Amino acid sequence: MVHDKEEETTDQPVRKKGSRKHQSVIALDMESWEQLIELFDIKEPMIPHRDEESQQNAPGVKGWYT
Repeated sequence: MVHDKEEETTDQPVRKKGSRKHQSVIALDMESWEQLIELFDIKEPMIPHRDEESQQNAPGVKGWYT
C-alpha cells in the first residue's frame, strides 16, 4: 500500500484523492486590498507575523567594519 506523505502530515488537512493545491501570484493596489478586507470581513491575518530580526548583526553607521 502506497502512502502519500502529504496526507500523513499533521499540520495540513487531509485532501481528497485527486484534489490538487493551486497557488497564484496577484498584484493588488492598496485600494483593492482594503476593499477585499471589507468584502470578506477580515479581522485577523491567516499568516502569523514573524518576529523582527535582531539589529545587533546589522551594519551600523560605520558599516560592517567597526
